[in-house]
Parts: sequence; C-alpha cells; structure tokens
Amino acid sequence: MFTKSNNNLSKLFSLLFFTTGLFAFVGSLFCWGEGWLFEQTNLLNIILPLADLILTAPLSILTAYGIASQKYWDLYFAGVKDGCLNKQIY
Repeated sequence: MFTKSNNNLSKLFSLLFFTTGLFAFVGSLFCWGEGWLFEQTNLLNIILPLADLILTAPLSILTAYGIASQKYWDLYFAGVKDGCLNKQIY
C-alpha cells in the first residue's frame, strides 16, 4: 500500500498516527480534562484514560514509525490500533 512512489501519503499517515499517539498520551495523563490521572479517587473514571496511556499511545507511535520508515510490520500495527485486522486486507 505504501510504496516509494506514494511517499507523500505515507508521510501524511505517519503524521496522523503520531499526533494521535501524542494526544492520547497527553490527554490520558490529565483524564481528558477531569484532573491528573494519578490523583483520581473514583477508579471507574480512569479506565479509558489508562487504556489510552497503555495501548493507544504506544501503538499509534509505533505505527507512525513503521509507516515513516516503511517497515513491513506497519500495516499490522495500524490494523491492531484501529481494530480492523483482517487477513484478507493484509
């Protein structure tokens, strides 16, 4: 899908995945405007920000790196991150 001739599109997707990871990391630390993550008293409020911190941010940043450097595993991380891993597509 991402070849050398399609370099502008891969740069765009890499930038989009990186900014998604960056916003997921920073936003989850502040519980998306509800206060600092580690100072929350109600543990039900930190389930989604903690999942963003543990899963979404690292997967997005790894996918951005894979797409930018055109590694063979970039589409697999993109599929896992977006929840659409299908053997027929990949």
